[in-house]
Amino acid sequence: DASHDDYGPAYRYGWESRRRYSDRRFDEVESDLERDWERAKGKSRLTWEQAKSASRDAWDRIDRPGC
Repeated sequence: DASHDDYGPAYRYGWESRRRYSDRRFDEVESDLERDWERAKGKSRLTWEQAKSASRDAWDRIDRPGC
């Protein structure tokens, strides 16, 4: 049932968070990301557990050459 309107904010949150926590790993800051998701998600209907994989994917893409 989730749409781009739901997952888009999760991906955006991942890459924006990666820049903010550039010297840390996702696992190290996940609790902070989870805590702030409610504020960051906008109109997304996803819970953090639903959004986490999209956010992590975007986070990881920042570190890949050519992304």
